[in-house]
Amino acid sequence: KKADTLSSIGEVYFKQKQYSQALNYEQQNLAIRQNNHDKNGQILALVEIGNIYLIQKQYSQSLDYYQKGLLIAKQNGRKAQEILTLSNI
Repeated sequence: KKADTLSSIGEVYFKQKQYSQALNYEQQNLAIRQNNHDKNGQILALVEIGNIYLIQKQYSQSLDYYQKGLLIAKQNGRKAQEILTLSNI
């Protein structure tokens, strides 16, 4: 899947501390997941974007993305993802 590939590339950039590149790939990943109505993928992408902001100490943006993921998880009854987002918050 293209979204999975974009996420993997984003992860490589994240590990290399190239956060703007990581963010770019994760945002592309999120857009594809949204177009495909992939709720699990959206939640995971939102958490990854939140993590990118968190590592850069941009806490309000990080929290915003975690909360977006939490909302999707709650609306769709996805308990495991709800726990994931809550643990990040």
